[in-house]
Amino acid sequence: MQVPIDPETLKDSFMYTTIINGVFDAVDLHMRAVIQTVRNDGLRNLFYDLLKDEFNICHNLLRYGKMRGWSKVTPIYGEIVS
Repeated sequence: MQVPIDPETLKDSFMYTTIINGVFDAVDLHMRAVIQTVRNDGLRNLFYDLLKDEFNICHNLLRYGKMRGWSKVTPIYGEIVS
């Protein structure tokens, strides 16, 4: 059964969340690749460059998401001061 997708239901915040989750997964993948390529300097440099690029993309997306109010804010827990 085909279900038509109404483009009006795809909100910007949903697309932002999907993209930022993909970037987080790519950062994780490239970090693991850098760690696993201990013996091959050329390949490790390639994965390290990809990791740096992903960090820059992640940084820019997080700043944009904060500006738009789409970023999930983690609550800060601390000791109760009386």
